[in-house]
Amino acid sequence: MAKNNPIDLYIGQKLYNIRRQAGRSRIDVAAAIDVEPEQLREFETGAERVPAAVLLRLSQVFQLDVLEFFRGLPAEEPTPGASVTMVSETTEEAEATALLRDFSRIRDQRARQVILSLVAGYAENEAASDA
Repeated sequence: MAKNNPIDLYIGQKLYNIRRQAGRSRIDVAAAIDVEPEQLREFETGAERVPAAVLLRLSQVFQLDVLEFFRGLPAEEPTPGASVTMVSETTEEAEATALLRDFSRIRDQRARQVILSLVAGYAENEAASDA
């Protein structure tokens, strides 16, 4: 395998973002999937390809569909210049995933409505300031 394969870099960055958004340490996640922290770092940097079995374990640890690691990956192999754009999109997707996951855990309907109103109000203010 060639080092720095764009697809491996993309999946590694996605893994890194998901782990950070979940607030999990590299040591914690490595233990949960039965690999050394150094190997997890290699996965996250794209220096080593993540095996399918490890992706499956990671999806279980983070309670995600395994396809989440591929979501946003262009149909064609990405070019090295495009990787900067993909990383920022990946961060936004990871944040949205974490927000949705955490919001779905809230059972109090009043609290859910307050949070929805807060987010909608903030988004409206952002849109107004951009105009």
